[in-house]
Amino acid sequence: MSFQLFRGTSDQVSGYNGADGEIVYNMTNKSLHVFDGVTVGGYELKNAETIKQELLDGASAAYDTLKEIEDYISSNEGSVGTILTNITNLQTQVNQNKTDVQTNQGNISSLQTQVNQNKTDLQTNQGNISSLLTSMSTKADKPASPTGAAEALSWNGSSFQSKNIGVERRVNGADIEFIFG
Repeated sequence: MSFQLFRGTSDQVSGYNGADGEIVYNMTNKSLHVFDGVTVGGYELKNAETIKQELLDGASAAYDTLKEIEDYISSNEGSVGTILTNITNLQTQVNQNKTDVQTNQGNISSLQTQVNQNKTDLQTNQGNISSLLTSMSTKADKPASPTGAAEALSWNGSSFQSKNIGVERRVNGADIEFIFG
C-alpha cells in the first residue's frame, strides 16, 4: 500500500491555502507544510538536514560575533583598566568630600556658638557703657565738683579694660569734655 500527499514546489506551496489539517509536501525544500484553513502557505515543518544546517550556519555567525567581542575587549583592556581606576579614584574623592562636609558642619556649629557668646558679651558691655556714661554725666553735673574722675572701658583688641578718665564741666554747664588719661 502506498500513501501519497499533495505536493508542489516552494512557490506553489507558499501560495496555496489548504484545508484545516491538510498536509502538503514541498518538493523544493523536502519539507512538509501543515495547513489550518486560514494561513496561506501553512506552517513548514523543516526536515532534519535543513534544521541541522541552519543551526550550523547560525552557530558560525554567533561564534564570529563572540570572537569580535573578545577581540574588542582584548584590544581595550588598558582603557577598561583606566576607567576602573578613575572610578575608584572618584569614589575616594567623594568619600573625602563627605568627610570634609561633616567636618565643616562641626566647625559651623562651633562658630555659631562663638557668635552667640559674642552677642551676649556685646549686650553686657553695652549695658556697662550705658551705666558708665550715666554715672559720668551725674558726676559732671554736680555743682560742687566742676572736675572729677571716672572709669571708662577701653577695648584692647580682645577684651575691655578699665581706664581712668578726667571729666571737666564747662562753666555754662552745657558742654562736657572727656579727657582720657
